[in-house]
Amino acid sequence: MNYLIEESNDNRNVIKIEENNKFKYIGSKYSVQREIDKFVSSVGYIKENEIIIVFGLATGEHILELLNLINSNNKILIIEPNDGILKVIKELESYRRVIKDQRIITVFSNNKQSVNLANILGEYNVRPIRLVEYSNYSKLFVDEFNNLVSLLKSFLRETIIRINSESALNKIWFNCYMNNIKYMIEGVSINHFHNLFKNKTAIIVSAGPSLSKNITMLKDLQDKAVLICGGRTLKPLINIGVKADFVCIADEGEVAFNLVEEYLNCNVPLIFYEGTNYKIVREHGGLKMFYTNDKSINNILSMDVRSLGYGGSVAHTCIALAQHLGCKNIILVGQDCAFTDDKQYGEYSISSMDEEISPEKDLFYVEDIYGGLVKTNTLLNSFRHRIEQMIGVFSNINFINCTEGGANINGTEVTTLKDAEIKYLREEISKNLDQCLHKKKINKIDKEKVKMRLYKIADDYNEIKNKCDDILNYCLKIKFNDSNADLNLNTEFNNIDINSIENYISKFEMDFKNFLKGVEFSRLLIIPIVNENEVDEQYQCFINEHEITRLDKKIRKISNTYKACKDMIYFAISLIQESADKL
Repeated sequence: MNYLIEESNDNRNVIKIEENNKFKYIGSKYSVQREIDKFVSSVGYIKENEIIIVFGLATGEHILELLNLINSNNKILIIEPNDGILKVIKELESYRRVIKDQRIITVFSNNKQSVNLANILGEYNVRPIRLVEYSNYSKLFVDEFNNLVSLLKSFLRETIIRINSESALNKIWFNCYMNNIKYMIEGVSINHFHNLFKNKTAIIVSAGPSLSKNITMLKDLQDKAVLICGGRTLKPLINIGVKADFVCIADEGEVAFNLVEEYLNCNVPLIFYEGTNYKIVREHGGLKMFYTNDKSINNILSMDVRSLGYGGSVAHTCIALAQHLGCKNIILVGQDCAFTDDKQYGEYSISSMDEEISPEKDLFYVEDIYGGLVKTNTLLNSFRHRIEQMIGVFSNINFINCTEGGANINGTEVTTLKDAEIKYLREEISKNLDQCLHKKKINKIDKEKVKMRLYKIADDYNEIKNKCDDILNYCLKIKFNDSNADLNLNTEFNNIDINSIENYISKFEMDFKNFLKGVEFSRLLIIPIVNENEVDEQYQCFINEHEITRLDKKIRKISNTYKACKDMIYFAISLIQESADKL
């Protein structure tokens, strides 16, 4: 494929592609300006802090036009699907001006190299995003464009799910955090068990509908493998005479507690983290082993505790634990990631608390382990994708899928549990955890230091409350009349223009976010509130919008955001102090 720069009929630069003795243009050979005008028109009204993803760099002249329409807070992400054009445009003045602008990020990609939007935009990005294409790019690079659209939809969907989850669950999570600190101090970190079962085989027992096909075989295999299960499969294993070596529980809800309530004295070591339902941790009668997914916990405990947080399912935690233990082979059973035979769970793992599967909940088909099709949904499919990612990260481990049903998990060896026994489970292994703990020096956590750190965090949240009061009092001085057509200011604001007020608010918000970076648990408690209001459509401001309308939106957003922050702060301080007092 060759690229050439030609002059269009309207005396602008246009790229000509030669492939297999055929020629095509990026844009129009007749009127480049017309294509630029169509592009600008397709962008439409631009929000103040919007990120504009442009599919297609071409000669960069349309980007220069776009730069005239945005402000200093906007960002432009250019995705160029073919790096071959770089050879012919790098000497163009338009390209040089594009790459010098600090508001622009340019990524050269293709269908073989996916764009990692989380890395580019930030995993916690909450700024509005739009995708626009230049001219005929989506027709010339069909697969690349479809791939980008798919990636963007996935990124936005995960962002929305995360924001909604954080807003809905952060109080529940934090309640677990503060209650579980006591049990972390009394328990043992998983750090002490690194490579305990080096080069051994682990079996991860999940609760998918295919579990019923081979769960009874585990009774004869339990002494030959490290058996790791979640809370839902603890009961069915006990009922058939199988004692798991570890039970991983990561859920915060009451359902998780109800599933295991009757089996918490079964003497199976519990793997938990700060967000695990605290009743489970409190009532569990055996060895408590903890990991952490929050650096604030590490800071409070003065430890660098290993994280097992690789995904939204306990199966990911189980896999991460097996890797941490040094297992060379990981066998998956009951890991359907699909509704095999239209069932959500196997007959051994069904609970009376389970909801019926609705045929309307975004069901679709994926390839099963036999090359056919099986029904799944977005959530289960995302679990499968995350397992595949973990397989890529843990490339030195053999993953064997003995589910005998469900969706195909790329990177696994598909076989039956019976055949896997012959290949991977030939001899019994020693599993004496008490002996391991006896040999290791377990560092005790200083309760008094933890207590002092918690009181310091409570003081930090009082400081946040004071900052919230400052901005709320500032905004109370700004009053709008009923028609929003005019602005009434307190006398001390008489000589201050609206731009100055907006600048004051913007500086406060920037300083506030910077202050939060040094406050423990702010990522869990405060930032979700800020993010939820940032993405609220009613507060989105447009460039060139009437200044009164724009300021009105900002004042209402400030009021809603920082009042909610104060409510969260009162809740947090109470729990932090209570947790410290109990130590």
